[in-house]
Amino acid sequence: MDLDYDFLMQIVIGNSIMIIDASPKKKVSRALYQGVEWIKYFLQRFWFNNHNYIPLVKGYNAKNYFDQCYLQLSDRVFKRYEYFKKFINGSTKIDIDYRCYPTRNDSQYNAYKEILMKYTKP
Repeated sequence: MDLDYDFLMQIVIGNSIMIIDASPKKKVSRALYQGVEWIKYFLQRFWFNNHNYIPLVKGYNAKNYFDQCYLQLSDRVFKRYEYFKKFINGSTKIDIDYRCYPTRNDSQYNAYKEILMKYTKP
């Protein structure tokens, strides 16, 4: 529940976000396939009062589960995300995508830097 402030600011001003993950164990980590949907769901509901967003986790509707999780969040969480509402630029689009790559390069940061450079603009 502690997303980076720059990450949140990029979303709220309408920029696209790409999360890149490399893992030696799984094709796609749960943090990506469920976590990204949770972020989209939470922000749609909290920032835009959109109760109709349907989060899909591995092709399944996770709305009921996410609704329950949302109702259990503390006031501290809502206060943190309330700050960003004033910067909403009129768009209600939450554009977060991810790419996950299998790797044999754990702790070899130059290899990860090459992957990162492949997907970033100079």
